[in-house]
Amino acid sequence: MVQLKIKTVTGTEFFVEVDLAATVGACKDAVMVNQGYEAGTTLKLICDGKVLETDKTLEACGVKANSFLVAFSKKPKK
Repeated sequence: MVQLKIKTVTGTEFFVEVDLAATVGACKDAVMVNQGYEAGTTLKLICDGKVLETDKTLEACGVKANSFLVAFSKKPKK
């Protein structure tokens, strides 16, 4: 398990604890819980300028223990 630094586009910084062998989807779930995003929110995670694919592992996407991710969220339409 590692503590990944996450930044939002609004400048908020926080950490989530994940395993690098976990999927990007699992990391997205951890971010959504940490930030209290409502169900239906679309979340994209970006590392080194690349949007991470949900079904790949963090490791396969090149994420390392010292990496930081940018979280881009879009609220669901009402």
